Amino acid sequence: MYSFEGDYRRKPQQNLAGASRRDERTVLLQHAQLERLKREQQRKKHDAALKIQAHARSFVTRRLQCAQKRKEFDEAQQAAGRRNLNLDELVPYLKKLLFFYSHILDANRLIWVLQHFLKHQRDIKLKSISSSQWLWRLRWILRMCMRYNSETLPDGAYSLAIPLRVLEVFTTREDTEKVLRENSYRYLESIFVYLIQHSYFEQLRKLLDEKVPLMVEETSVAPTPISKCLLDMIKRPMDLISYVDRKEDFSTLVLQELCKSVFSPRLSDPIRMFVVPALTEFKDFPYVQLIACVNRLQLEPTINLLYCVLSLDSSNQFSWCKSEEALTNYLQVLASLSSTIVMAEQSVSEQQQADNDSDNESDGNVTDQEADILQKCVEMLNEQQRVNCILSTVEQNRSNPAALLQPLCRLCHHLLITNKLAVHKYKLLYMLAFKPMFLKHLWISLASIRQTSLFGGTGAAATSLLQIISRGIALSAEDTDKIVPLLAVFCSLFSLLIATLHDTEFFLEQNNSAEQTSNNRQQHAMPFTIAELAVLSGHLKGVCLGLVELAFPDTRPTVRDDYKNAVLGPMSAVQSRHDTQIWTHLFKVSHNDSDINLKLLG
Repeated sequence: MYSFEGDYRRKPQQNLAGASRRDERTVLLQHAQLERLKREQQRKKHDAALKIQAHARSFVTRRLQCAQKRKEFDEAQQAAGRRNLNLDELVPYLKKLLFFYSHILDANRLIWVLQHFLKHQRDIKLKSISSSQWLWRLRWILRMCMRYNSETLPDGAYSLAIPLRVLEVFTTREDTEKVLRENSYRYLESIFVYLIQHSYFEQLRKLLDEKVPLMVEETSVAPTPISKCLLDMIKRPMDLISYVDRKEDFSTLVLQELCKSVFSPRLSDPIRMFVVPALTEFKDFPYVQLIACVNRLQLEPTINLLYCVLSLDSSNQFSWCKSEEALTNYLQVLASLSSTIVMAEQSVSEQQQADNDSDNESDGNVTDQEADILQKCVEMLNEQQRVNCILSTVEQNRSNPAALLQPLCRLCHHLLITNKLAVHKYKLLYMLAFKPMFLKHLWISLASIRQTSLFGGTGAAATSLLQIISRGIALSAEDTDKIVPLLAVFCSLFSLLIATLHDTEFFLEQNNSAEQTSNNRQQHAMPFTIAELAVLSGHLKGVCLGLVELAFPDTRPTVRDDYKNAVLGPMSAVQSRHDTQIWTHLFKVSHNDSDINLKLLG
């Protein structure tokens, strides 16, 4: 503690090696990381510079090579003069044209090659069967013809006659059969598959919109020769469907691209006034395959596609009535596409209210066209022959009537949503209302729909969806799609039927046997007995009470919205608002029906 050496002051200690600095480990690691990042950025800059330089050099080299090949092409062309070249002499020109072709610079060179193709059309077709190289060259030339036609539209400096003639010569079935005979269908299938996969219908749609003149009314007669040529180009792939070996694959490809490029987008005047009426009179139009394709691929529903499907139906004499599978596909397609009627009516009404001022004329034209298409869809759905075919085929289908009820009720449900007086507006609805056996089957199907059990199956132990609704419990999206269309259609149609019945029609002779009573029920308008009506009214009364909580969720003091959002996420609020609209509409129609039943039984 105390020093007795005589030194009571501490001497300063000095390190002659310099001050020692001790850095922490984290500082060293951060410094090393920054150095690595700098080196990585330098490497990336260097690699990017190399890639840019390589692309620039390759672009310049390609331009020089293309210019050199063009010069060689022109020199060889001048040397050939007006001499007819054979196929072997034509091959070097094709190779060079394939290498440097550009629409802006090489249109005349392509026309010169196409002229030689027309001179040797028979030999080229025969070569395409025996040589895969010539088949590839021919498909590439035809693809260039389509590109040439669509790219020539803006300036109009070049004629379309020769490319269209080449397409006609090498894709027409009748001309090809004369040369290739039994090999013609395989040849045409290969060509059309290649062209359709490379925007055949999309480019054809551009040509139709530009080259077909405006028309005052619908017509199937081509106004100009080029209009007829373009229409034939649409018909040729569809005409080939019944001849090829792989019909399903080829028809799916053709009809899918036709719907996506021509039918589903906004219908221009040439498509609506000329193409659709002309295809309506096309006897070999594959309408059944079109319906199957739309149903199987589940294409995006649009009001334009619905208009085309209904328009093309009239020409085929309702061919979907001939088989049960075609009928099922037809009803499922109408059920899916009819949802666009609801959206179209809402958009038309909103735009008409918002467009009181005439500042934007184009929006008004779009609204007028959409309203016109919507009106025509409603008129075609109300055609007497169409409605009679649907009703007769549904009644005659005894094998599996439940398979047709779901799509038919979805279609009717979409029609019910469009208008408050839809039952009186659409023939399909008010004619179904006076089909007692249909209402009987519909109620039996309603009572038999049960919730899918977590332990598998939907047997007798599973809970009926009607009971779940009567408890005010919201259903899943799958169960909602199952029961809501059926329940809404049944309530709407049955309430219309009951309002037209006399009191005596509710009673049958008590002395008749069960078989006689069943036969009388089939002949009379009332499909239910008094005992069945009592059970039915009890179910509907419970459904109405449960729908009060579902349609007006604010009246239920159970689970608050903020708790739902916290547990289920923000999307649950959007889904709940959508479901509330569905339950509100269902509550209105079921409430009217249950009131009528209770008054009659009371």
